[in-house]
Amino acid sequence: MVGRKGDFVVTLNIEPGWHVNANPASSDFLIPTVVSSSVNGQALEIPTQYPRGRVSDVVLADIPLVVYDDGAIIRLRPDEKHTAVLEKVGRLEMIVRVQACSDEGVCLAPTDLPVALNLDDITRQ
Repeated sequence: MVGRKGDFVVTLNIEPGWHVNANPASSDFLIPTVVSSSVNGQALEIPTQYPRGRVSDVVLADIPLVVYDDGAIIRLRPDEKHTAVLEKVGRLEMIVRVQACSDEGVCLAPTDLPVALNLDDITRQ
């Protein structure tokens, strides 16, 4: 676990030559990277810290895109209330919504990537 005690970290694994839009995205019509959390199918609004993106060489409507590359780290920062719920349930479910694009400007359809974290399987700091 990286970060302050109690943080959860999502590390993006992105193939060379590809990127995803940063959060916030460079333009309203682009799909930003977003992490949504839930417990037992119920939304759990955990404060999320998105990293600063990299200004890419891809330009749309005269605006250079700000993107995330491989290794970008998104931090979820649960408060005491969130932590109590998570300790009781023992599992955090997340959906990472991304739109992958090649460095040449070809974009795939947005997709939702499910991620589940069993809290019994992690090392606590």
